[in-house]
Amino acid sequence: MDFEKLDLKHQAVFNQYRHLGNPISSVQNFAAQYMWKDSIGLEICETENIVYLRRTEPPILGFLPPFTKKDEDIVTAVSEMKRMAHAQGHPCQIIDAEQWMIDQLKRHQIPFSVEEDRDNSEYLYTGKSLRTLSGKKMHGKRNHYNRFVKNQIYEIRPLKENMKGALVLAKRWLEGKESKYTLDEIVGLELLFKHWDLLPVKGLAIFIDGVCQAFTITEDMPNNNVLVHVEKANDDIPGLYSFINSESQRILHPNAEIVNREQDMGVEGLRKAKLSWRPIGMVDKFTIKLDI
Repeated sequence: MDFEKLDLKHQAVFNQYRHLGNPISSVQNFAAQYMWKDSIGLEICETENIVYLRRTEPPILGFLPPFTKKDEDIVTAVSEMKRMAHAQGHPCQIIDAEQWMIDQLKRHQIPFSVEEDRDNSEYLYTGKSLRTLSGKKMHGKRNHYNRFVKNQIYEIRPLKENMKGALVLAKRWLEGKESKYTLDEIVGLELLFKHWDLLPVKGLAIFIDGVCQAFTITEDMPNNNVLVHVEKANDDIPGLYSFINSESQRILHPNAEIVNREQDMGVEGLRKAKLSWRPIGMVDKFTIKLDI
């Protein structure tokens, strides 16, 4: 089987198969995978009925849930994944798996074990709650939003024309937070900016005194839902995160039902922040072991 590095030409493959999994998840989203492709060594192989995706960069090696045209093709897919993993001397596992993948394996009586992957589970919110900040649960966020509006003179600009300033902010935000994840995020961000017009992404930026102090990158998803790829803001400006989170949804996605703000990666501060926005649910993730 011939694998190749994920490239822009594979966007059509994702679009063809995305409806077969969980359409609100980032796992079946091309831009989300494209952004991180270099840091995780993402490769793809398309056969007649099955599309295989695998991560080749340590520390996590394994397959993503395969795209299959027919439900029963999962039997062939599992057999091939086990063969390929063993040929390379690796255990066979499916990472970023969701409940539908587990159900599919059970239907076909394929032996497996499973571990919850809480760090990579994705947070879901109602679009209305983010746009309006209404209700008791959003009282604190509403206060932060109002504090920003009261104390700052700001401009809201399209991100497409302000990528340079956004990248400067992202690199400044990185200072003191350096890790493999944050450094890889900058690489992925540059990739999204480079190919912006070829990807179905949207974005806006917040400028104060002519300087970009916050920006977001989002994407419309099937069934009137939204995926937030990136959100960055100057931590030193009170209320700015609340403002861009709410305002970006109001401007870019005024009618969205559900917003996926992705995972917290096990980062304590990020988990606390995502929980503070009162998620209505999660896209639960699992690691499936097939060598049993």
